[in-house]
Amino acid sequence: MTALLYEIIYVCVVSAGLLSFFAPLFGLESLPLPALLITMAVACIIPVLRRSGWTVRLIVSGILIALGVAAAFLLRSEAVREFLSGYSDYIYLPLVALGGLIIGEALVYIKPLKVVVSLALIAYMIWACVTDRAVDKIMLLSVSAMLIITIIEVMQAGWKKAGDTDNKKHLVYVFCFVVTTLTFIVMIPAPEDPYDWKFVKNIAHAAYELILDIERKLTSSDVYDPTSSSIGFSGRGEIVGNVAHQNDEVLELCDLTTNVKAVRLSGKSFDTFDGRVWYSNDPSEQDDAILDTLAFLASVSEYTDVPDDFAKRLTFRIEYSALRSEFVFVPLKSLVGPDGTDGKEISFVSGDMVWGGSELPEQYYLTYYRINIGNPAFREFLKNASVPEKESYDLQIADTSMTGEPGVSYDDYLAYTDHIREYYTQAPVLSDELRSYMDKVYEGCEDDIDKADRLCELLKSFEYTNTPGALPEYVTDPSSMLDYFMLESRRGYCTHFATAFVLLARAEGIPARFVQGYYVPTGGARNVTVYTYMAHAWPEIYVEGAGWITYEPTPGYGYGSYWLTKEQTSDMYGNIGEGYEGYHGDEDEDITEEIITEEIPEEEKAHIPWYVIVIPVSSGIAFVILFILAGNLIVSFAYSRKAASEKYRILCRQIFGLLDLLEMGTKPGETLKEYGERIREDAGDEIDAFIGNLTLFLYAEGADVDNYEKQAYLYRKTLLVRLRKERFIKYLTYYLGFQKVKNGKTVDNA
Repeated sequence: MTALLYEIIYVCVVSAGLLSFFAPLFGLESLPLPALLITMAVACIIPVLRRSGWTVRLIVSGILIALGVAAAFLLRSEAVREFLSGYSDYIYLPLVALGGLIIGEALVYIKPLKVVVSLALIAYMIWACVTDRAVDKIMLLSVSAMLIITIIEVMQAGWKKAGDTDNKKHLVYVFCFVVTTLTFIVMIPAPEDPYDWKFVKNIAHAAYELILDIERKLTSSDVYDPTSSSIGFSGRGEIVGNVAHQNDEVLELCDLTTNVKAVRLSGKSFDTFDGRVWYSNDPSEQDDAILDTLAFLASVSEYTDVPDDFAKRLTFRIEYSALRSEFVFVPLKSLVGPDGTDGKEISFVSGDMVWGGSELPEQYYLTYYRINIGNPAFREFLKNASVPEKESYDLQIADTSMTGEPGVSYDDYLAYTDHIREYYTQAPVLSDELRSYMDKVYEGCEDDIDKADRLCELLKSFEYTNTPGALPEYVTDPSSMLDYFMLESRRGYCTHFATAFVLLARAEGIPARFVQGYYVPTGGARNVTVYTYMAHAWPEIYVEGAGWITYEPTPGYGYGSYWLTKEQTSDMYGNIGEGYEGYHGDEDEDITEEIITEEIPEEEKAHIPWYVIVIPVSSGIAFVILFILAGNLIVSFAYSRKAASEKYRILCRQIFGLLDLLEMGTKPGETLKEYGERIREDAGDEIDAFIGNLTLFLYAEGADVDNYEKQAYLYRKTLLVRLRKERFIKYLTYYLGFQKVKNGKTVDNA
């Protein structure tokens, strides 16, 4: 029994750990208790059956037959099949159990393997911490248990022990305390906020600041970028395995308008993707921002008599903190001309702004047009926008004081639009499967705006995570990246979502680009600190007349605040009563959407007929009964054909087995006479006759075997009656185990 428990300990610990590790791959976001219990039960079946007698094997066989018959009946019901489809992930549990059994048995019989596995588990936990891989409590419990029992076994191997030196017994006896302690620890609810280790963080922060200060002093040209490999800073658009955000202060936004709920600062844009990294091959040195903004304002002025419905001119100030980047971070639709901002020279590279002087400024002012991108009216504008006329465009040049500035004329703008089509429409080749999938997504779309909205909605339904893991090796180009992300993974961080959006938009003929920068929620504050964790990536599409327009496909991110147009405000408040005719609502009042609730019909429960339960159970019971009857008939037939001496030997073995069940078994080195005298008081006077006859049978030739057999048969019957009255469970197992042929006690060694 001890050896069996010893094996079960290792098998259960390994099975639980394997199930926790593979559960996410099977679609189990959390590890349900039934799955854990089923896995460990299946893994323990073989060790139990291998060491058990006929009783356990018979019961297990009956259960398996009952389950098989039940499955045959249940699977005929469509309702049951639909119910079981929700538990299809459980089909992998036997495979996990088999793995746990193989590894567990290997640990039992190969002692050095325990140390190797324990070291591997320590390495895995360190790796999980570094890569932010989720480790649930079951995995923690399994790893802890494995490490503890390995330590116990290694320590015991070096001890000098006296008495019972069986290491297996020691582990079995100690393991109950190990499980109790670990279970108690695991059951304690973890706090929502982990222990912050403030003193350690203070030391680390001081060391980090010291390193940054040294790096600043050693950096040439006054350019310093502490997060050169992060999104929005380095000029690279690489999809790495995982991302880790820091809390370093990089910028300070000052003198914001309180109605602004979020600011999106563009830093670097890209036009070419190789399957893993974005590059900027655009050779243009035009003032992208000015051309884009002037055309947008001209198009809006042609579309509506109230331009403020779609764009509002705002100004704020940006101060550098730790970040000293060559890129100028600006909102979309900015008015930054060739002369720069606030007297600070700016150059234009691939449509992006970079500081042109030898020294970077400490701060700079920005004027931009906040667009009403979240308003349905603005969406209608995008669907109807067109290239503005020269007259409207020139009027905007005059209104923004750009008259006479080089590179911003109407002809420059027309050349710029041709340039956009050349560099930002490089469409990937979609696989047949993805093409078919996207065609279904776009069903009913009337134009590019409908498709962009539908694509954004689709991507927002995917899973956002900072730890999606590295791209597979087979991802070598845009097409394979799209197949992996859209059809297989469907999870990632902002770089994955922005990349997929840009590539799929281009596949529909929509010019699009990949942008890195900051997404800064302001909460309506006047001054806001920008941290490194606000780094973000997003796509922008080019709409004729409207220019570059931001889309946000990453789950959890929004476009920012928007406001009602004058017409919408009039419709909402125009009839609220006399004396309020002049009220048009707050400038940035959000549109309230009516929430429509729909009654969900109660799901019909699967109906299981009575015979589906009764027949399988009856089949299992009938199998056990028939098996017992058949076994007893075979045993009785075999017994009747044996010689008298062999019959007597069998009866003697059974009597010794019954005495053992009644806790009157023999002791090592004890003679038959000593044994009979020791148990006479409990066994009754008949024991003397039995011991005497057995002694004569073993040592006297020509003994009266027939009389010995009769006496033994009657004594066995007496012991059976006593066992049934005093220990019914043992009597039942004795009977089910076919004890007539059980080789428990050998008469020859008695």
